[in-house]
Amino acid sequence: MSTPSNNKPLLIIILVSLIGMGLSAYLTTTHFQVQKAEHAADTTLSIEDLKASSACDVGGNTSCVEVARSKWAKVNIGADRPELPLSALVLGFFLTTGLLGFLALRGSEERRAQTV
Repeated sequence: MSTPSNNKPLLIIILVSLIGMGLSAYLTTTHFQVQKAEHAADTTLSIEDLKASSACDVGGNTSCVEVARSKWAKVNIGADRPELPLSALVLGFFLTTGLLGFLALRGSEERRAQTV
């Protein structure tokens, strides 16, 4: 079994991945809320309400809602399909990185030494 000091980088990778997953999940949710508010004029949820309730709206020129509305925040995946937010791709990246870190943490020190 490996010593705790050798696991420190893996634990940091897993922690950063968890934080990244949380932030990207929040941004993905915000993207779909903005999309819903833009396409449904009769909804009680408006863009201004989203801005007021957004955790990352610090006033001035910084707003997750405005970023989610940008053409640079989404990827077109085909005609007649909804646009995919970039934050969903980032969520997949952090999920994969965290999973690989967890698998490496569970692996034996001997196996890790063989790959180096």
